[in-house]
Amino acid sequence: MIMRYLALRTHWGFATLAALLFAVTAWTSAALTQHETGTLRLGDYDEYRCGTGSISTAAGTLSILTATSSNAKALADKLCAAPTISHHYDAVRISWKPRALLTAQQLLEEEYDLIWSREHYLLGLVPDLAAYYDTLMRYENYSVYWVSKESTPILSAAYFSDKKVGLLKDERSHTHYQLPLRSMKAAGLNARAENVQHYDDIAALYSDFASGELDLISAGKMFDTQITQPLQHTLIDDHATAATFFVRRAITDDKILCALTSALAIYDVFFEDTRRHVFRLNPC
Repeated sequence: MIMRYLALRTHWGFATLAALLFAVTAWTSAALTQHETGTLRLGDYDEYRCGTGSISTAAGTLSILTATSSNAKALADKLCAAPTISHHYDAVRISWKPRALLTAQQLLEEEYDLIWSREHYLLGLVPDLAAYYDTLMRYENYSVYWVSKESTPILSAAYFSDKKVGLLKDERSHTHYQLPLRSMKAAGLNARAENVQHYDDIAALYSDFASGELDLISAGKMFDTQITQPLQHTLIDDHATAATFFVRRAITDDKILCALTSALAIYDVFFEDTRRHVFRLNPC
């Protein structure tokens, strides 16, 4: 009887110890997972969300779609900190994805409150776009260049023959797809025959150029500030539209429009050689 009691007690003790060890292991694994998740870069996702601190139960989420992850978190955080936005919304959600993934249904259902896109593309999806969205702000007269770290780009087959060229996969991008391809075609260059690599994201495109993986990309002059060494330029177009932001027509409060416009000024540094035109807004 005593031996059975000791055997049962030993078995119970072992089971308890095993359970404790399992719990500790699971907790440690979860802690490490949370730590690793916290170190992931913004570019590893396609969405960021922040809270405004609003205590209103009726407040909704301000939803934004941008063309790039660059400054997306900074824009959302700036809006979350704006008193006007916190008065009307309890959170700001910003996402970025290729323009081709935006659908007519999303525009018709006004899924986004603010959209960074091209007017001709949105009109191609919804011809009566003006019934749903208005132009809020546009960066105009933007200069786009071929950019190289080695030598001044020359639009010739001889120059391009040994160059690695970087473009976006987004066929609707003027700066990083349409304008450079138009430039190559005008010079008699076959883009399919050249060593062209396509990228999902502008940040990856710029990163590979900076590291030397690419010899040529197209960009605005402000890109120079992101590279430590001098760059060589050849003009592609000096009257391009850099960016256009569309806002839902249902948003009519001037204070909200002012807050949006003020926050979007975060992109001024990227488009400093352009003319900023604000629509649908009384002076803030």
